[in-house]
Amino acid sequence: MVATLVGDVVMVGTYAPPDDKSKQELIELTVEEFQQARMNQYTWLWMGDHNDEQGNTVLEVIAEHYGGKALPNPEGGSRWVTDKQIDWLMTTQAHKG
Repeated sequence: MVATLVGDVVMVGTYAPPDDKSKQELIELTVEEFQQARMNQYTWLWMGDHNDEQGNTVLEVIAEHYGGKALPNPEGGSRWVTDKQIDWLMTTQAHKG
C-alpha cells in the first residue's frame, strides 16, 4: 500500500497477490491504515490491482465504511485474455455528483 496527499486528495495504491493470505493481509493493513489516517475526513481515490472481481468484495465494504464507492469500468475487463475486472478504482467522489 502506498498513500500520498496530492492537493486535497489522498491517493492510495494497492496490490494484492492472487492468494488468499495476501488478500487477507491487504484487508488488515487497509483497515489499520484507514483508521489511523481517519480517511472518512478526506476525499480519496484508491486504485489497485486487487486480484478480486469487483462486486461486494471486502475491500469495497471497507471503502463504503469510509465514504467511498467502487467505480464501474466501462472498458470491460482488465485482464489480457479474459473479461475479468480485477483492477479497479474506488473513491469518495463516485457518488457526490
